[in-house]
Amino acid sequence: MKCSYNPNPKEIWDEAEVVIFHGRHITKDHPVPTYRPPRQKWLFYESEPPLRVWDRVKVLNDVWGEFNFTSTYMDDSDLPYSYFKLECEKVKGWKPSGINWAQNKTKTTAWWVSHCKCDSRREMYVEEMKKFLQVDVMGSCGTPKCGSYVEGPRCVEDLLHNDYKFYLAFENSFCKEYYTEKLSKCLSINVIPVLMGLHDYTDFMPEGSYLDVRDFKGPQHLAEFMNYLDKNDTAYNEYIERRSTVKCEKRDKLPFSCVLCQYLHEHRHQRQIAPDTRKTFNAASHCISPKKFFKGIAEGIYSTIDTPEVFEEIGNDMEWTDEKIIV
Repeated sequence: MKCSYNPNPKEIWDEAEVVIFHGRHITKDHPVPTYRPPRQKWLFYESEPPLRVWDRVKVLNDVWGEFNFTSTYMDDSDLPYSYFKLECEKVKGWKPSGINWAQNKTKTTAWWVSHCKCDSRREMYVEEMKKFLQVDVMGSCGTPKCGSYVEGPRCVEDLLHNDYKFYLAFENSFCKEYYTEKLSKCLSINVIPVLMGLHDYTDFMPEGSYLDVRDFKGPQHLAEFMNYLDKNDTAYNEYIERRSTVKCEKRDKLPFSCVLCQYLHEHRHQRQIAPDTRKTFNAASHCISPKKFFKGIAEGIYSTIDTPEVFEEIGNDMEWTDEKIIV
């Protein structure tokens, strides 16, 4: 089973059976072509949440009904794929290790971050936490102890493993099914992940093996509980041990190019229908605003932010179309 790829579609446009369109790169400066050869299929691909593409809907209304199939991190895509989604299973014959995981750890909390301001307003929550808890911010938004995120993942893991008790895995958007390496990269390290996102983490992690900001009344309440765990080795170790009762692996182990190649061969002669992508991949139906997320769990932040326009458009000014295309 073979496929050939060309990063420059203009060179093979008339011969290409499939063209991949990266959602966030579709702009007025890089529009979808107006001509498509017969039987050529178009794939809408996106690994990031809808907020990254939503602003293009207004200016490119004729684009979103032109795709034949989709591949996103969402399970209802035609070809679901994620670099970070996990599958976990219970460890047979598990026994507690008896190790004091807190021993020799001299620092409390680390946050590695490259985008200082983002859709989720996570930075506001961290600023409130820092009033009650020591949080070391690393990366481009703090002290870059390990160089860039791409260059220094091993350095970060070593720092967490040796020095820190907690790691903030705060997502940049609050969307269903969306979580990233912020979570997956720390599951093999003896730290307690502190999670901020819309996903239901009990899908794959035992309760009592992580901290979820939604379970606390606010940043102060969370910080105080983390301070308690910092001073109580027995309670801290219970969190680490619970996590070791399951073994997690990435769900999608093969490169996307291989998964796509197999899918294309299996569906090569099949007519495919894709609904308007705005209906299946949009912020209003898959994500919630920071204001709604923080309501009841961070009232100080809730009262200072507005609801972005992207969460209010459906049902008001935006008119969806039911047009579909068959190739």
